[in-house]
Amino acid sequence: RGTVPKFRTEDAPKKVTAYDKFRSSFSVLKKPEHDSPTMPKRVSILSSDAISDLMFRISAWRDFTDDLIYEATTEYLQIKEKYQYEYDIKLMTTSGSSVKEKEAKVRTSQKIKLLRDELLEKEMLLDMLERKHENYTNNITIISREISRRASLGN
Repeated sequence: RGTVPKFRTEDAPKKVTAYDKFRSSFSVLKKPEHDSPTMPKRVSILSSDAISDLMFRISAWRDFTDDLIYEATTEYLQIKEKYQYEYDIKLMTTSGSSVKEKEAKVRTSQKIKLLRDELLEKEMLLDMLERKHENYTNNITIISREISRRASLGN
């Protein structure tokens, strides 16, 4: 067996990442000062001012959630890569009579289990943020339709 390289970021030259490039143009959005709005059961009963306010607040939260998705995606992809790398290294250096036995040993190793748990946490966070973003987007669509309906009626 040859020497297996270790995953050591301190040995790698510092490079500008896609995330760094993105953040050089777009700053991190701050959490909106107001609480996340709740859609009323009937948008049609709201005044024009209330609809405008609701649209503003939901848009702010959607933008903020969008920003969180960028960060969560970056973190997820980084830990996914690290997990796969460590898994592959461990698989290459694990002894066993079959591939299934080697894979079982790797999956049950403490280091791989911790990385897998971290990967699952990042994946769950990303999924939740994406669902919330979709919810905000759907709410904006509903409000936009109500604004268009009122405009067509001349209100």
